[in-house]
Amino acid sequence: MASSVFGKLDWKKIGFGALVMSVGGVLLYLYLHYVWYAGPNIAWKRNGQD
Repeated sequence: MASSVFGKLDWKKIGFGALVMSVGGVLLYLYLHYVWYAGPNIAWKRNGQD
């Protein structure tokens, strides 16, 4: 049985960990989408001028 392998599963800790991972994933996506990839576009020189 799965319960004998893992012992008593603490579903509150598992749920909280899943919530933290989900929020972290969303924040990472937003950072990459709006900050990381936008940086070169903002800093790009146009026609040799700043």
